[in-house]
Amino acid sequence: MGAPRLLEQLAKRHGTPLFVVDHDALRRNYAEFKRHLPRVQAYYAVKANSEPSIVKTLYEAGAS
Repeated sequence: MGAPRLLEQLAKRHGTPLFVVDHDALRRNYAEFKRHLPRVQAYYAVKANSEPSIVKTLYEAGAS
């Protein structure tokens, strides 16, 4: 099932607006950041989104 179809099904099930987080994308983006800026320590601004699962994913990837 493609992403657009999955998102459509989620919207039908949960209604809209709907916030969906792709944790694999978070990990990939953080890894890309570290690849290009290996000596920079990233700090996630919890104020931007305090969803515990997002904070946990980024912490486990190495962010502070």
